[in-house]
Amino acid sequence: MEQGIRIPGVSRQELKRIKAMSLPAFRLWLLEYSSQIYNLGIGDCRDALRAEFGFGDVRLKRMTDHIEKAMKAFFREADNMNEIKERLQAISKHAKALEIKADYLAAKLHPGASEETVHDALLKGIGGVSLTRETLKADEDGLKKELMKL
Repeated sequence: MEQGIRIPGVSRQELKRIKAMSLPAFRLWLLEYSSQIYNLGIGDCRDALRAEFGFGDVRLKRMTDHIEKAMKAFFREADNMNEIKERLQAISKHAKALEIKADYLAAKLHPGASEETVHDALLKGIGGVSLTRETLKADEDGLKKELMKL
């Protein structure tokens, strides 16, 4: 008995090629493959509705249009979620960057540090805080826009 992954319509050679794909290439392949499966399913539904329930071309078109509209809304929502997620991750990244910079500057300061070293650390610290504040403000404005869409 053979063990392993079986994907309908995919040969063993094709499966080996798929396993060797990079993640971005695999995502594109998976999107294309799932689209093909989806289209086959829609085709089967159309055939069944026509044969069993007497749906004509107009009704079938309305059904297909409705499904496409629902799918577009779903993907639009998914895109919005990804945008919000990316914005929140960017906020975390900016905060971590400031923390690292502040830790580095704090490590330079010690009893007996020259006035020039203290002055330089303060200026760089202020610059880092100012830049982070501007970046976080832009991120905040973006989040507010997303909130207003809800």
